[in-house]
Amino acid sequence: MDERHASNSSDFTLAHNIHPRVASSGLWGRNRNLELSHARSAGDRNLASSAEAEKIRGRQILEQLLASTLVENATGLASDLLDQYGSLSAVLVASAEADNDDPRTAFLGLVQAALVESLRSKIEGRPIISRSADLIQYLKAEMAYLDTEQVRVLFLNVKNHLMCDEVMGRGSISEAPIYPREILKRAILLNASAIILAHNHPSGDATPSRADILATRRLKGSGEELGITVHDHVILSSSGWSSLKELGYL
Repeated sequence: MDERHASNSSDFTLAHNIHPRVASSGLWGRNRNLELSHARSAGDRNLASSAEAEKIRGRQILEQLLASTLVENATGLASDLLDQYGSLSAVLVASAEADNDDPRTAFLGLVQAALVESLRSKIEGRPIISRSADLIQYLKAEMAYLDTEQVRVLFLNVKNHLMCDEVMGRGSISEAPIYPREILKRAILLNASAIILAHNHPSGDATPSRADILATRRLKGSGEELGITVHDHVILSSSGWSSLKELGYL
């Protein structure tokens, strides 16, 4: 956002419960609309996203989140966090994973938890395989920005409704174990009819490895013998995601 447009934040009246420091960073336009990309005026929204625009919006949102905690120099702290982690999403995930008593970190972690819960609610109580976009959004929020690999399994009932999802493996920065026996044992205990496997690549490359493909095929074969369907294996990273089913490996 250019400086001319940021200055328009004074063209609207603040609600009495909005702290002035929260609104000072210029995130809001004069019509109280969230700025998108490089909008030149309140009536000229460029909806096309770009890496530069996302970085600008991420910084502005993070500034306001931090300012709402009345932290000093929210702008500087937001810049430091983005320099360290690379994106707003990564900052929120790191905050949720952090184990410290910093109230700012705790607040950002709570924002991440709220985001994940809101996305999770979109896939509960309905056939999950018919809502692939919602599923990917949920998995991205949960896993895409983790700094170590995590294996998550979504257990589905006979109607393909989500019964539960559990982390069933944690690994290093480059690999996490997939144990078909443990996954299928858990599926039987839950009386699940199908599963979706997901894990992340901290490297940023969502391309499945040969080990990913072989492990998934072993899991699928073992599941078929037990009447448990493996619908897909989704791999997520900070740069995107891939589906073994869409790639033809399942």
